[in-house]
Amino acid sequence: MHGKIELIPLLRPAASDVNLTLAIALFSILTTHFVGLRSIGVVSHISKFFNIRGIIRSFKKGPVAILVAIVEFGVGLIEIVGEIAKVVSLSLRLFGNIFAGEVLLTVMLGISSYFLPIPFMFLEILVGIVQATVFAMLTLAYLVVATTSHDHDDEHEENKKTKNLRKNNSTNKIQNATA
Repeated sequence: MHGKIELIPLLRPAASDVNLTLAIALFSILTTHFVGLRSIGVVSHISKFFNIRGIIRSFKKGPVAILVAIVEFGVGLIEIVGEIAKVVSLSLRLFGNIFAGEVLLTVMLGISSYFLPIPFMFLEILVGIVQATVFAMLTLAYLVVATTSHDHDDEHEENKKTKNLRKNNSTNKIQNATA
C-alpha cells in the first residue's frame, strides 16, 4: 500500500454487486413458493412440478391419458429449470442495468468532473425506479402463478357446481315469483 492511492466510492449503488441481486432474487422466488404452498396447499403446489396425481388418475382413463400425464410430468421437470432461470433472470437483469449505469457515470466523471455527469445521475435515479418497478411486477406475476391451482379436473368440478348453483338459484327465483 506504500505510494498507492485507494479510491473508495461513496455513492456506489448496492445493486451493482451481483451477490446482492442474487440474494434478492432468491429471496423473492423462495417467498413465492412459500406463499404458493400456504395458499393452494402442499400437494397442489408440488403437483405443478411433479404431477403424480395426474399420472395416477390417468390409469382410470386410458392409454392416451397416461401418455398425456407423462408429458405433463416432463413439462413439470422443465418448470423446475424455469424456476432456476427466474432467479438468474431477475438477478442479472437488475445487476446489469445498475452496473451499466455506474460504468456510464464513471466514464462521464472521467470526461468532465462537474457538469456533464449531473443529467446522467438523474437518469440513473430514473433507471433505478424503473428497475425496482420491473422487479416488483415480475415478483407479483410469479406470486400469481404460484398461488393458482394447476388441477384441470378440479376446475371442471367447480364449473359443474357453479352451474348447478346458478340453476338452483334461478329455479328458486321462478318459484318465489309464482308463489
